[in-house]
Formats: sequence, C-alpha cells, structure tokens
Amino acid sequence: MTGPSAAGRWYAAMERADTDLLDCLAVNLAVLLAWHGAADLRTPFAARWRFRLRGDGAGGSRLDLPPQDLAQDLRELAGWELRWQPAADLASELPAWAVACDEGQPVLVVADAFDMPWIPYAGHEHMEHSFIVARVDGDCLTITDGYANATEWGAAQPVTATVGRAEIAGLLAGAGRWSVPRPAGSPAAGSADCPLAATTIAQLVRDNANEITAAREAGCYDSFLRGAAALAQAGDLAPVAVDSWLLARSRGLHARWLDSSAAAWVPAKVRLDFAANVATAWTRAAQMSYIGLRRARSGRAVPPALSECLRRACAAEQDLALAMRCGTGPAAVTAQGSPARGGALQC
Repeated sequence: MTGPSAAGRWYAAMERADTDLLDCLAVNLAVLLAWHGAADLRTPFAARWRFRLRGDGAGGSRLDLPPQDLAQDLRELAGWELRWQPAADLASELPAWAVACDEGQPVLVVADAFDMPWIPYAGHEHMEHSFIVARVDGDCLTITDGYANATEWGAAQPVTATVGRAEIAGLLAGAGRWSVPRPAGSPAAGSADCPLAATTIAQLVRDNANEITAAREAGCYDSFLRGAAALAQAGDLAPVAVDSWLLARSRGLHARWLDSSAAAWVPAKVRLDFAANVATAWTRAAQMSYIGLRRARSGRAVPPALSECLRRACAAEQDLALAMRCGTGPAAVTAQGSPARGGALQC
C-alpha cells in the first residue's frame, strides 16, 4: 500500500491509540493493532496495575516498565503473538523486513533512539525506542512512529515518513530486535469477536489490588524510595525521572481504562480516587523529578519536595489497593457476571 492513502491509514491508526500516554514500546504495538483493525487498543496495555522491580544489571533495581511480560498480556488480553527476533545489523535484517511488509505484515522494531532522525532524541540520548517499518523500497524505508512526548530537545509527535538507509545505518548497533505481531489463533478475550466478560474485568480489578498489596508487603515501594533517595543524594536523577515518568503514564492510562472498559464494574468513587489520588500524584512526582534533574545538571540542589512527592504517590497506591481489598473498593460482580449496584470486594 503506497501513496497518501497509506499514510492516511497510519495516521488514522495513530489517532485511535493512546499515543499521549503509552510508553515508547507499547505505543507502536498499539498503533500496529489499530492498523490491523483490533477493536480494543487499551486493555492489553492499561488493564494491569502493577509495581514491580527488576535488576538493573549493576546490582541495583529499576522499575519494570515497560513490563517484561508485555507479550503475555498481549496474548491473554488481545489474542496477539509477539515474538522477538534479535537484530544486530540493519543490512542483514532488511530482506526479512521487506518480505514481511510485502505480505501486508508491518514490522515492529526496537533499537537505539540516538540514530532515529525523526525523533528529538536523535544525536542526544541513547535509549530503547520502537518504530514500525511499513515498507522497504530499495534504499528507503517508510516508517511510522506514534510516540508523543515533550523532551528537552523538542516535541516528539506521531509521524509517518520515508528515511534513507544511510540515515539509519547505525540503528541496530548490535542490540536491536524486531517482531511481526500476529493473531495468536482463535479470537481471544478482548477482541472484537470475543469481548472481555464482566467476570474477567472484575478479576483483573481484584488481581490488581492484590498485586499492589503484595508489592507493598515485599518491600518494593520502600526499595524504590530508598533507591530514589540515594540517587538524589548522588545528583544522578535521570533514572528517577524516567521511572516517575513511566509510572505517571502507566497510571494515567489505567485511569482511562477504569473509565472505559471497566466503568460498568467499578464504582465511580474508586475511579475518581484512582484518577485524583494515584494518577495525579505520579504526574506531580514526574514533574518534580524532571525539575530535580534539571537542577542537578546545573549544579543546584535537588528540591526537598521531590522525596515527599514520590512518597505520597507510593502511599496513594497502597492506600487505594488496601481499600479495594478490604471493603471500600470496586463493586462486586454477581456469579452471572452482572454489575452489582452496591457492595465491594471483601478481604
């Protein structure tokens, strides 16, 4: 598919996705699902509410966002398969990408944003970022990238463009990966042909509350706060700023899911509490982290308010999850899967 109609189809797909809140990996996976005509673009990326840490390879820990089990969520909640192929050299991968695109299967690529000329990070910062290869035509690639974010080098906006092979020659640098997402088989829960059942939504909400409570009991929040305090003291706030930003987007996206797919099964009070207390708290923490980062880079002191913002955001999550588990949270769902008009999940 070529010409204005091709670009128009990609822009229409980007308009359907939550490009303003999805992270730099999930955003283009959502755009691909939209391009393929998937009905529910939010549930696979927004239904889970988690606070998990993973090793950073240097003896410490970082937030598990984007989540390592994204492929599992995609299969369970959308019925799509995501199998990554390692990619170390652009020239070696182009033939396979060309074949996939010619078969009507655009390719999802994850590589170094430093060498992506269509986004502000190019030439400034090394970080993993995704994009879609929609077409390979000789030495030119048609790419689509739904990512949206305000950066210190300018705004990243959803775009579809043609780039020359020479412009992105160092893109993979031995550490890239790619996938051609495909339907996993028969229609899965969450697809147009098999929407999520009420009992499934209710179970997701229960699981989320249990997940956050388990994170508290395992000391994940305390570990996160200790690590953030140590980084602030050392003047190295970049990891804190990134993690806070990812949490703010994740929580904002979950708030949208509560108000859309889950609205009939979760009382308005819980939805409002999540948006007003949890999502807003992380937005504030992300803002303070960025302010702290800019100050640290200019040799000034980190604002003392940063640690309090992070603490409040962590506490808001734990408090709401506890309330949801112990009687002041989401409405119960009957055995038949109908929304109850009152009541709550019980401990």
